Amino acid sequence: MWRQVFPVKTENRVSSRLDVDQWTVTLAFPFGNRLRSRGTSSVGVFAFLPTTMVTNFPFVIQADFILPSSRESILLDNLWNLGILECVPTTFLNAFQACVKSDSLFSSMAQVFEFFPTYASSYPELNKVKDSIKNRLDSSKIVPYEVYNGKKYLTEPKQVVRILPSFRLLLSKSVKEGASLDGDVYAKSGSFLGEFTPEKVVLDFICLYTKAMNLPELTPPNVELEIASSPLLMEQVIMLLHWIRLLRARGLWIPVKFKASIQDGKWVKTYTGYKSPRQSILPDETGKSMFDLVKHVLNDVSIIEEEFYGDKISTYQDELRFLGVGFGFDDVQKLVTDRFVSLSSTGISKEQAFSLLTLISFLKMKKRIDQGWLQVMKKGKWLKTHQGYNAPEGVILLPYKVETPSCLTTTDLRLVDEAYYGCQLGSFLSELKMLGVITDHAESLRLIAQKASFPPNLPSVTAGCGLLMLKCIKLSDTSATGLIERIKGQSWLKTNFGFKSPTKTAYPNSVWGSLVRALHFPTIDELYYGDELSQYLSELSAVGVAVDTASITEKIAAKFKIISSSSKLGHDMVLSMLKCFKEERQTLFSGCSEVRCLFTEKWLKTRHGYKAPNQPIIFSTNWGAVSPFVDLPLINDVFYSIFIYKYKDELQMLGAITDFEGGAGLVLEGLKSPIEPEFITTTGTMALLKCLKSVMSKSLDKSLPDNFLENIAKSKFLKTTNGYLVPKECVLFDSTWESILNQTDVPSIDVKCYELNISVYTEQLKAIGVKTDSMEQKKRQQTVTTLLNLSLYKSDQPIKVTYLLTPYPNEIVKAETKKMVFWDKNSKQLIVDESGYENRRSSIEFASCFAQEISEGLLPEERAYVVSNLSRIIHMGFVYEFKDDSVDYLLVRENLKMLNEDNEFLGSTFLATKQYGKRAARVKSEKMSPFTPSCKKSCRRLLP
Repeated sequence: MWRQVFPVKTENRVSSRLDVDQWTVTLAFPFGNRLRSRGTSSVGVFAFLPTTMVTNFPFVIQADFILPSSRESILLDNLWNLGILECVPTTFLNAFQACVKSDSLFSSMAQVFEFFPTYASSYPELNKVKDSIKNRLDSSKIVPYEVYNGKKYLTEPKQVVRILPSFRLLLSKSVKEGASLDGDVYAKSGSFLGEFTPEKVVLDFICLYTKAMNLPELTPPNVELEIASSPLLMEQVIMLLHWIRLLRARGLWIPVKFKASIQDGKWVKTYTGYKSPRQSILPDETGKSMFDLVKHVLNDVSIIEEEFYGDKISTYQDELRFLGVGFGFDDVQKLVTDRFVSLSSTGISKEQAFSLLTLISFLKMKKRIDQGWLQVMKKGKWLKTHQGYNAPEGVILLPYKVETPSCLTTTDLRLVDEAYYGCQLGSFLSELKMLGVITDHAESLRLIAQKASFPPNLPSVTAGCGLLMLKCIKLSDTSATGLIERIKGQSWLKTNFGFKSPTKTAYPNSVWGSLVRALHFPTIDELYYGDELSQYLSELSAVGVAVDTASITEKIAAKFKIISSSSKLGHDMVLSMLKCFKEERQTLFSGCSEVRCLFTEKWLKTRHGYKAPNQPIIFSTNWGAVSPFVDLPLINDVFYSIFIYKYKDELQMLGAITDFEGGAGLVLEGLKSPIEPEFITTTGTMALLKCLKSVMSKSLDKSLPDNFLENIAKSKFLKTTNGYLVPKECVLFDSTWESILNQTDVPSIDVKCYELNISVYTEQLKAIGVKTDSMEQKKRQQTVTTLLNLSLYKSDQPIKVTYLLTPYPNEIVKAETKKMVFWDKNSKQLIVDESGYENRRSSIEFASCFAQEISEGLLPEERAYVVSNLSRIIHMGFVYEFKDDSVDYLLVRENLKMLNEDNEFLGSTFLATKQYGKRAARVKSEKMSPFTPSCKKSCRRLLP
């Protein structure tokens, strides 16, 4: 059996054998009877198991053929099978030559020749194999012949003749008698039958009488010079070269086969054995140096061993050059460069690549570089890259090996396979640059920046990929704009929450880091990237990562707004935030202007839902007194657990209400319904009055929520001498009244029931409707005097009043209205609309306007509730035209009584009818032009 391996040709690859790179072809040569039957009547093709194919070949073919499902025969139209069949002739020729040269395998040479496929096959494809074998055998040295010197020779079939048996017998007898058939005995001296013959005498006799000629004088035939196929002695070489010199000098044509046999015959003695002239060189010293650098590339070429031939060989340089021997530096350079050109069409080995670079370095030093050859080497696909063998022009050599895997992941650029060549490649940067390889790091990064993008399979992105992108941005300056746009939206940054896009990522920050983590905002994983990451802060910022305080707080604010608006701010996240505030209180709250949303967004869960931090109340024992009957926005400690109270100070810094005074307004707003009797306690009442006092002290117009006034007016929560009553039915008894009134005469508040002197809340009690005498006698008389001193004017045009409202600081809003009665404080005038005054008895609008204007003028600093009560009484009096009996009835009905000192004051003021006349005379009836006074109003308060 003969087995031989062949590489799979590209054009013969098929999908079912993509993982197979070699064909193994085995030929089996049977002996004896098996030889006669094999292939002609039995199976001639095996594909690991026999098929049914009868080939008519005297040998068996075994290979990895592709078969149909029936396994009857190979698929003869399949590219894979055709490629294997093309290898069979070469396999047969090599096997046949091995059999011919060996004497131990067969008893006679005739057995070997029986393996020739001489019969036609029934398969056309196998006939092509038979014809190819025949053509190869015709030009191969496979036929043995003899020259009676004890040596065995092989030659081509057409070069051999068969001699007659009688002539063979004659030659055999001559050899037995001692005759030499080599031909050299005729040129030597010798003795025969006692007579001495000098050297060349016999040869001259033969030349004279047979017209024979000496070798140098002969014209060679167009056949191979057989002696040139084996080593020659020095004398033989000199004779051969001399013969060629004479032939060329005479201008004789040297036959092609004769010349080719000499050029390809291995007869020249070199330092590595016998070589053909075409494989031999005779360089000068510089050429020898260059040859030593690349000798393993020219492993079939060697330097002629001049010492073997002496000085004579150098005299035949023209003849040696004619036969293909290279001389001097130029011939060696051409030989070497041509060899590299032939190798450049396919990939060359690592050693050959380094030889090429070494050669370029050597030629550059000698200033002998052939630019044309260099351009060819630039285009040849011989340089090993990570994408296979490529031309060196445009290939990148990265100086840092760690960047290579990252570049391969993010780009399709061709990179030199440094793992294949090793670190030695860095010693040839200038040579690589001459070949077109990009070795400059900055230029390489610019190219990467132009081509880089992250693959769809982002988990394959390593830390090195990210660092490489940042490095490209840093060194590429403005040319990296496209790269930034391509990667800023991709999730390639490793964070504590997996891979995220830069715009959704923050760089670790010592001040805001804890808050960022609390909000579950992705932060770059520093351990993953290492210390190198800190060198690219500006580049991280360029791709959208929050790096500085301003951008981090902006991201925090945006994240916080999203979470708070979607009500996804869980209790654990809030507690983590508050813990951050506690740990970083000094730094965080000093820069809270950057995260104003922490104060304005509704993210704290209360019993009223989510509120901004300045709206909820942190529960304490102080709030326990009013919480049974007031609906307060208390922080939901059921949701947050009791741990929320660990952060009371932090909540207070955010604006949460902790003290009673700060939440007084919420208490009033939280009274959604009248107080139920079972919730009434002394402590609760005093706490409610305390809140009321706090609110009134802070309000400019001392106004109270309407809802609160409505519900408190219906609440029987004040303990009096007549039990629990609503405020309107209660009286805060003053000790100065004892001269005219007993405390038990009215439902006075039981001051002893309350811990503190409830009189300190006189203003507050009065505001909710409790009857108190808070106005002193002197002040009452001054108020009445002001009314009496007014001058009354009538206007024949509507009275237009312009109000200047200040709802917000530094903001003024003008509002105009028409009034039927206007009390001008500055001029002490009471101006009335003439049309309304004349119909005053029947005009409810005029009566209402008159009552309201007089009430507001008399009690400018009183609560709206008190002003409203006075307005109602005046309105009723106006309807009854202020008749004495009507007024007396009105006072009794309203449970009112004039004090003695007030009666005396009024009596002295209106002492006589004469005085009434004087007062009446003061009323002026003159006509007035349209009057448009202006006044300022802050919220609901009218300022004189």
